[in-house]
Amino acid sequence: MTAIVEGEKVKFYPRTSKWDEYERELLVQFPDEVIAIGRYFDILKTVMGAGKELVIAKMVPKFILIVLLKIGLLNLLLPILCKYGRKTLKQVLDELTSNKELQLVLAYSFGDYGLPPGEAPFLLHCSVSRHYMGGAYYPRGGPSEIPLQMIPIIQKQGGNVLVKAPVTRILVDTEGRASAHIIRRLGRFRLLSATSEILLTPQILSKIFAPCY
Repeated sequence: MTAIVEGEKVKFYPRTSKWDEYERELLVQFPDEVIAIGRYFDILKTVMGAGKELVIAKMVPKFILIVLLKIGLLNLLLPILCKYGRKTLKQVLDELTSNKELQLVLAYSFGDYGLPPGEAPFLLHCSVSRHYMGGAYYPRGGPSEIPLQMIPIIQKQGGNVLVKAPVTRILVDTEGRASAHIIRRLGRFRLLSATSEILLTPQILSKIFAPCY
């Protein structure tokens, strides 16, 4: 469900997990944008069907691609990537329609890739849109339920979870693995080690730190 809020006014637009159903829902909400909506879904399906071009672009040596680009043959080898590869989501939507509300609904997922429509690659938007066509899930009770359910399990196994704990030192053993943390809590230093409380450090951190800090 996509919601557009303007002051105290809220408009809701259903978002289904199937291409055809979603397109029909949009046509009900925007009956004057039949051509734009139909074209949008055609483009999505075309781009997402260009998997072979992505493989070719990755496998062919870069210098060959540069040569093909200079002599004008790259468009024949990778027509879809050449057409949409450098376009932003906003550019494509501007080409389809001038209806800002429809553009906003179609671009609703830009928060997932962290870029506004004017900077987000259209190919990235297509990938995210296709992902949601398989459905989406949200934890009952909201995302806070994830740590609430995980923390008791961690504590039951002898671990602990600290939030915003100021780590002043990370101690490592002779093999370079982090073995303990020294954190400042309530104005005092507390050593977390095997004799008190153990906080495991991800192995990736252990490999990049020097033996002493």
